[in-house]
Amino acid sequence: TQFMAKVFSESLAEFRDGGSELLSCKTYEESKFADEGSEVIYVLQYRTTADSEPQEMTLTGRLLSNNEAKRDFAIAAQLRNGDFCQKTDIRIPEPVAVLDDPSMVLFRINPVDNIRTHLKKLTDFEKAAAACARIANGLRVLHQGPIDVDVPTDADLLSQYRTANQRVAAVFARHNNEWVERLRQIDAGIGRHAGLLQEYRAVPIHGAFAWPNILYADGNLYFFRFDASRRAHPGLDLGGFLADLARFYVLRDIIVSDWYERLKDAFLQTYFGDSTPAWRHDLPFFIAVGLVLRLERLVKRPPKRWTSKINAYLAQLEALLQECNEHRDREKKLHEWNLRDLQPSSA
Repeated sequence: TQFMAKVFSESLAEFRDGGSELLSCKTYEESKFADEGSEVIYVLQYRTTADSEPQEMTLTGRLLSNNEAKRDFAIAAQLRNGDFCQKTDIRIPEPVAVLDDPSMVLFRINPVDNIRTHLKKLTDFEKAAAACARIANGLRVLHQGPIDVDVPTDADLLSQYRTANQRVAAVFARHNNEWVERLRQIDAGIGRHAGLLQEYRAVPIHGAFAWPNILYADGNLYFFRFDASRRAHPGLDLGGFLADLARFYVLRDIIVSDWYERLKDAFLQTYFGDSTPAWRHDLPFFIAVGLVLRLERLVKRPPKRWTSKINAYLAQLEALLQECNEHRDREKKLHEWNLRDLQPSSA
């Protein structure tokens, strides 16, 4: 704590330039919505003048590589200082500083709740749909915005998926051979559909658009944690959000009627509006990829917390791939009909 107090005194403009006096620095447990060991909450007590009352500042420190920390800071700053917040009903936490030792980026926020904890409290469908629409609009503006992402365009859409799938398969092998076989067939289906994706334009994406990275505080929604941002397929972000939507409303022990399909429709209607890009029909593929990434996180927990859920997860993945197959079949038949109509008449 004394070490970090010295770091903050030397690094933060409020204290470094002699404007305020840092009185104390308390370190609290890691953010419950972050990966283990990746974030720390700091509460700083300070005085702006010698005779003023002490004030508090809460900072979240994200322990990242220096390049990741700089990217997280830069993207958040661009969004916060640009017109993103004016065009959306989404806020961006204030980036404060990038530190070298320890390698960290600081934000002025305490991530107490995220969108999952907010939706869990809602029993009114219209309020849940409004929240999903706000997120969809924020994502649409992010994807359309002139954000400078200082990393190469990501042409390998499945790099994270392949690693996650291998790890899940290794865990399954210790528990149930039937799960291993079903996962193998799912992997084959995902690989097959990856080669059939429709054309798309690479856009700036969040890159890790999971529910823990959509914060909720004081009635406001925040997009957070941009260290995985890059230029890539927009379906990666949409698939991540919808995978969490499926986990929450379909794969939980308590299923909320037909909310998943209705909320998914509200989300997609807001995101796409009147546009219908060809890749929209690839969304079941991206949701499946998102579910496998989340399955990897699930199986890191003690087995008693997830073994009863695996059959439902695998069934959902199989249903998504079946949806992909059915769409391809419809496209194939339509193509055949069009070719037949182009044939000269024999009459």
